[in-house]
Amino acid sequence: MSDILLINSNFGGQYQGIPLGALLIAAVLEEEGFSVTFKDYQVSSLKRKPDPSTFCSFMETDTDIIAISVMAPSLPTVCGAVQKFKEDHPDKTVILGGPSPTDTPVEILENFPVDIVVMGEGELAITALMEALQTETPLKEVEGISYREQENIYVNERPSRVRDLDSLPFPAYHLIDFAEYNKRADILTARGCPYACAFCSAHSVWEHHVTYRSIERVVEEIESISGDIEMVTFADDILTLSSERVITLCELLHSEGIDMPWSCNGRVNHVSRDMLEIMASAGLAVILYGIESGSNQILRTIGKEFTIDKARKVIDVTAEYTTVRPSYIWGFPFETIDQFFETIFCVVSDQDNPQIDPQLLFLNPLVKSPLFEQYKHTLTFSPGLTAGISRLPGDETVAEYPHLETVISSHPELFASYYFYDHDGLDEKWAYVQNLSGGM
Repeated sequence: MSDILLINSNFGGQYQGIPLGALLIAAVLEEEGFSVTFKDYQVSSLKRKPDPSTFCSFMETDTDIIAISVMAPSLPTVCGAVQKFKEDHPDKTVILGGPSPTDTPVEILENFPVDIVVMGEGELAITALMEALQTETPLKEVEGISYREQENIYVNERPSRVRDLDSLPFPAYHLIDFAEYNKRADILTARGCPYACAFCSAHSVWEHHVTYRSIERVVEEIESISGDIEMVTFADDILTLSSERVITLCELLHSEGIDMPWSCNGRVNHVSRDMLEIMASAGLAVILYGIESGSNQILRTIGKEFTIDKARKVIDVTAEYTTVRPSYIWGFPFETIDQFFETIFCVVSDQDNPQIDPQLLFLNPLVKSPLFEQYKHTLTFSPGLTAGISRLPGDETVAEYPHLETVISSHPELFASYYFYDHDGLDEKWAYVQNLSGGM
């Protein structure tokens, strides 16, 4: 029997992303001598994955400690499943970690029988926690966790960020089969984002501070799995923050003979034609830019620090070298109809160029974002929302899962990602987007 069962709770979809955070946790635990069993929900053959009962069955194990990596779409499913699971297994310890539990640790512990929440970067906390659980050390001595003790909930101080990312082992790739992930790997070269976009909550984990791995270590990781993969996604929030690092990465990929396509996230005020040429020559296949809106007023309001004219020029230049994926958001609670159509104009214009693949996304309320604090009083839940907004796989809606609907509707601020900001003109915008989607 393993010391711990580690579960990635993502539902999955057309593209199964490597569960990078969970595999890093597994690697750290194994390095410290703990035995780990790993299960990835997204590659399981189970049907109706959003149903808490389905996930509850996935949790079945002989192991006494279960740790679950959770992001916003799966949080209500996991919480509902834990509620059911603990009825049958009250003595098992259930730990949640990941971005969503980090945002709402107290709310989770107050409303669901989760035992412990690991907050922020989990590598240091999880090993200290496992040692404490095995030696019956008081949990108050473990940094980076929230926990329940009898009827009381405690929030311990978070440890400092991991400064030396090179000190961490490679993710525990031996626990997965890359064939189940389309032979793609997600690789981090850095953690964090220095920006403060009003709709984003990345700061709750990274605290607006960026830490870096050495490029040599990154390339060494790619080499260690190169025989099993056919494409790399650099999963940094913004790979292009440092042109010097990007150029060094490209040069080292060349010198080490790593010849495979890769994708990344960029930012329009952190790229140049020279950088794009170097990136493309080193295998860049797709770059995503978070443009967010076609309205300069909205760009100023949400803190993007560039204009739509600047963005569109960079998109056009990028398209000369590679496929560019500009991402736009609609549904800001202060967005007028005219501003909405400014965004639609950009999306439709981008479609004229085969090298540009625009995305139009509905605004997702995130609990720790500045926008949420200002507009949470407008949160609205509609269980019949269609694919792309419901946060569920494929064409499924929350209305198909009564248990899930009850869980979500009972806790608006905990499961805010299944809600939207109601505002004037929303119905008109939604009708237009539905019509537009039919032609995209």
